[in-house]
Amino acid sequence: MKSIPAESHAYEFCFIELDYTLVRVEASDGDVTIRATADTFSKQRKVCFIRELAAEGFIPDDYRWFSLAGPESYSRGVRWLVDCSWLKVDEALIARTQRLS
Repeated sequence: MKSIPAESHAYEFCFIELDYTLVRVEASDGDVTIRATADTFSKQRKVCFIRELAAEGFIPDDYRWFSLAGPESYSRGVRWLVDCSWLKVDEALIARTQRLS
């Protein structure tokens, strides 16, 4: 019997007001991983962002009542990481820049 691969989605955001912090949200199989390029989000802003994602349909709707406090935060499947490894260099932009210089 073949298993059906879990559906995953990735979304990218830029927060100009938070020193141009880039954020990638990966939702897969009920788990949510949020990767930010800098640690510029307060705890309250993280909670608000997770609730906004749920309200807009980017992640499952039950995260609208999410809290980072208590044991619930560890069992709900949300991980918040400061990680730049997902950023990719745009080769076309590098080539253009080299041509102009």
